[in-house]
Amino acid sequence: MGELDVVSPGDAFFSFEEFTKSREERGAWWCTAYEELLRRPVRSQVVCTPQLEASLAVLGDGIEAFRATRSGGWATLSPYWKWVIGLHHDEMVSKFGNLTAVEPASIPGGMVSVFKGSRMRWEQ
Repeated sequence: MGELDVVSPGDAFFSFEEFTKSREERGAWWCTAYEELLRRPVRSQVVCTPQLEASLAVLGDGIEAFRATRSGGWATLSPYWKWVIGLHHDEMVSKFGNLTAVEPASIPGGMVSVFKGSRMRWEQ
């Protein structure tokens, strides 16, 4: 008997439900993958490089826009802002010269409160 005799066209094929039923128990790799996906990931720390520290120093009181204190610097930033700054620092510095994308003094005071209080959609 050859390989072609193993399955014949008239043989019943199992259903999708039967295929997916208890696969975590049958395949060790399914079980491992499933358990890995259920685990909460470990939080990674973003390392503050000398370039990041220098950019934060240039911000001065502007660091308060990231809900951090000037005296605390990098240590007082939330993990979210550490990741955002860490990921986009080089692009921001090359495009704007520092981490300040908009100078607060260049926006009318009324517009600042509008920006903070609502979500606006800019039409292009």
